[in-house]
This record gives sequence, structure tokens and C-alpha cells, in this order.
Amino acid sequence: MYNIRCENIYKTFKKYDELVFKYPKEIFMDINNYGDLRKDSKILEIGSGTGKATEGILDLNFNDVTCIELEYELGAYMDRKFNQNVDIYISSFEEWQNPTYKYHMIMCANSFHFLNPKIRLNKIKNTLKKDGVMALFWIFEKSADYKIKEKLNDIYNKINLKLFLNSYDSSLDNIFKIKKEIINKNIFYNFETKKYNWNKIYSVEEYIDMLNIDDMYYLLDDHIKKSLNIDIRNILKENNKKIQIDYEAILFLTKLI
Repeated sequence: MYNIRCENIYKTFKKYDELVFKYPKEIFMDINNYGDLRKDSKILEIGSGTGKATEGILDLNFNDVTCIELEYELGAYMDRKFNQNVDIYISSFEEWQNPTYKYHMIMCANSFHFLNPKIRLNKIKNTLKKDGVMALFWIFEKSADYKIKEKLNDIYNKINLKLFLNSYDSSLDNIFKIKKEIINKNIFYNFETKKYNWNKIYSVEEYIDMLNIDDMYYLLDDHIKKSLNIDIRNILKENNKKIQIDYEAILFLTKLI
């Protein structure tokens, strides 16, 4: 039974990887150029998830990559996915025991805001080399076909379901607060901020598969999901059977004094 459960979890994460966009290569090229990193530079990723950002680093042929992931199942998936090409620690960053060496670059993709504000910057300071790079980035659903989105949101609201509805403006406010926190710490310098935009077009079935991966949607009763799927299919089929979602990434770069 345990092996069946593990395999089902693996398939769910794999499906997520197949459906979700690939991070733009330019993000990792800009991190590399900013930090003047070498292929053997020591890189630490905090909160690696299924390894979407890890892929971007490995695609540039870095060969000394360490990942910290809080969830055991995600860490196991990462280990299987990358076939031991990265070192994976199952731990929170706050409880993770620093090695004796320090890193040339620390990266957080959609994860820095989850770290304990009382600890995160001091621990990163103690983990980075002098002039080491801290690269933080966040991905947002910036816009899409608003007519379709309004119709879909009407369906979700009927059952008080909140999906893909994060406010872009409020997210920017949170990033601004984090940037201010980092600047006021006075232990970093040479701040840079970059933006990247792209889109992905989903078919009806791909969009529904995306919903099924969402935690809040996954927990719904089967009869509610079945009814929702019918309504979603009908809306999308009325609109050329596809939905385009536009994404924006915001990358914040700085170096340790």
C-alpha cells in the first residue's frame, strides 16, 4: 500500500511538471551573468518543490547544486527526477545545519516569503560567501482572457473556491516590503530587479488537469468536481477550446557585503 501511495504521489508531481510552464532560460542566464558564476560554483536552492527552478540551473551545466526541501515526498521526487545530480536535504531552511563551507549563490524561487523573517537573512548571511549572490524570484499569473476568467470565477465563487486568484498588485506590495527589508539590513549591495513575461496556452483537458493538482480543488467532493468540470468544459468550448495564461517573473538580485 505504501509503495502504491508513493507511486501515485510521484505521478501527481510528474503531471504537475508536465503541465506547468518552464521557467524562462533568461532568468538563470541573468543570475549567472550577474554573479559571474563558474560551472563548479556552489549553489544552494531553498524550497525547491518539484525542481522547476533546479532544472534551469542544471540546464546551464552547474555541477555543484544543493537543494533544501521541507516536504519528504517532494524531496523523494526530486531525487528520482534528477538521478542524484543534486544533493537534497529534507529540512526547513531554519533547522538545516549549515555545512562547513559557504555557497557562491543562494536561490529562492517562490519560496523566500515562507522563511521565518526573524531568521532568514542572518542565516543566509552565514551561508553565503563574501560577494556571494542571493537570487530571489516570484512568478505571477499577471493576466489572461478576462472574459473567460470572469466566467470561471463566477463558477468558483458559487462554492467559495479561490483558485489562481492571487492579486498581482498585492503580490508586488509584498515583494517591495521584502526588498525594503533586505536593503535595510545593510549586509547586501549592488541591487538589481528584472522582469520577464511569457504565456502558455492550455487546452480544456490540460486546464482541468491543472485544477486537479491544486490542493483546494483536489480536496473537493467528487460530485462537486464532476459538476465543475462540466461547467468549465462548456465555458472553454465556447471560447475556442483553449485558455491563454500570461505570466510574469520578478527577479531580485543582490550580493553579500
